[in-house]
Amino acid sequence: MFHTPSHGKGYRKAHRVSGWCAMMAGTVTLFTGVTILVQFADVLPRANKIVFCITGTLQIILQLAGLYMIRILRKPSLHRKTMTVMFYTSLLMPAVNRFPDMIGWEHAGSVRDVKTKLQA
Repeated sequence: MFHTPSHGKGYRKAHRVSGWCAMMAGTVTLFTGVTILVQFADVLPRANKIVFCITGTLQIILQLAGLYMIRILRKPSLHRKTMTVMFYTSLLMPAVNRFPDMIGWEHAGSVRDVKTKLQA
């Protein structure tokens, strides 16, 4: 499915570098999300704030779990499973963040609503 460190020295190095880049990007994403939640707390709809918090927390938990699996437990199979789950859930997070809007959840708002409130 994926090239792994077991494919050789070059892949091992590339895997580690790309993995650490992904960990840093995930951390930046977390802090960006927290900043947006704090900065626009009065503008963002409640439902969106809840979903943002859930998806951000899930991502950081999965990242830390993947790191724990490989660094502490030394279980490549668990690391692989955890990081695969994180990868696919991260792909779905933008859609999940729009879920309150899609189902018409009370207090949900669209990006257009937020822009209108900011301009007022």
